[in-house]
Amino acid sequence: MEKSNNPNTSVIDQYGSDIANAYYRNCRSGVYGRDNTDLASHTAANLYNEYIRFVINANPIEYKKKHFKKLEVDTIIDEVLHILIYLLGPKLFKQDECFNFFKAVEQTDSEDILDGICLITLNANGKKDYRVKVARLNSISSVIALIHEFIHYYLHSHDIAYVDHKFYYEEIMSILAEKIACYILANDGVGDITKKIENTRLEVVSWHYSTGLQGYNEAVNVHNFLKGIATINPKAQNDLERMEKDIPWLRSEVQTKRYLEYAKALRESYGLGYLYAENLFQKFLDDPTNIQKIQEILQGECISDTLKYFGIKSDDEKTYEVAKQKIKRMCE
Repeated sequence: MEKSNNPNTSVIDQYGSDIANAYYRNCRSGVYGRDNTDLASHTAANLYNEYIRFVINANPIEYKKKHFKKLEVDTIIDEVLHILIYLLGPKLFKQDECFNFFKAVEQTDSEDILDGICLITLNANGKKDYRVKVARLNSISSVIALIHEFIHYYLHSHDIAYVDHKFYYEEIMSILAEKIACYILANDGVGDITKKIENTRLEVVSWHYSTGLQGYNEAVNVHNFLKGIATINPKAQNDLERMEKDIPWLRSEVQTKRYLEYAKALRESYGLGYLYAENLFQKFLDDPTNIQKIQEILQGECISDTLKYFGIKSDDEKTYEVAKQKIKRMCE
C-alpha cells in the first residue's frame, strides 16, 4: 500500500471532471440509464424529498480521524479480512483477490474518514487497472473505509456493477457493507463505532443536498457573472482564469452540463444508497440468514430484484420510515 500526498480537497473533487466524463460516456453507451426511474412517480419523488429534508434537519455530525481508536495496519487488515469472509461467504471469498485489492490501496493525508475512491482505468492491453485511495490506515475507522471501497472494487472487477443500469445504485452495497462491518466490530468487541460512522455517512448525504448543491449553483452563477464582465475588466478576466483552473468543469458549457448531471446522479446514489442499504440491513438483523440472499447480488443478481424480494420500494412510506427510525436513533 502506497502513501501519497493529498491536498485539502476530497478525492471526488480531484477526479470529478474525469469521472463526470466517464459517467456521460456510460450513459451514451447504455451502461447507465439517464433517468432515475425509482423517483419517477409523484409519490416516490415526494417521499424521497421529504426523507432528504429529514436527513438535513437531523444535523448529522461528521467525525474525523481523531475521533476514532488507533489501530495498527496489520490489525486493520486482519479485521477487514475477517469481515469480508462473512460478507462474501466461503463461496465468494478469495484471499488472493483481497491482497490484490490491498496492493491497489494508496493512503492520503485526509482527515475525513470516508474520503475514498476506487478509480478504474483501462491499460494499453485493455485490462482494468485499479487505484484505491483512502485516508491513512491508522484507526478503527480505516476498517470501514476499506470495506466500503472493497465492495466497489469487487463489483467492478467482476463486471456486475452495471447489472441494473442504474448509477444511483452504486452506493447501496458499499453502504450496506459499512453497516454490517460496524455490527461485526461491535459484536466482536473490537469497538462500537456505529453511531460515529452512521452520522458521518448521513452528513455526506446531507452535504450533497445542501452545502454541496449550493456550492455548485454559486460556482455557476459567479462564473457566468465573471464571463459577462471579463472583456471589459482585466481583474475579472484574471479571476475567471483562476476559477476555471480551480474548477475545470466550468471551462465550457458542455462540461458544466455534464458535471451537474453527474453531480445529481451522485447525490441520488448516496440518498437512495443509504435508504435502501438501511432497509436491507434491517432485513439482515431480522434474520441473519438473509445475508445469503444479499450475497446473490455479489454473484450478479439485480439489486432491483433483491429489493423487490424484500418488499423495499421507493414509493412505499414504510421503506422511508425504516431509515428515519435509524436516523433518529443515530442523531439524537
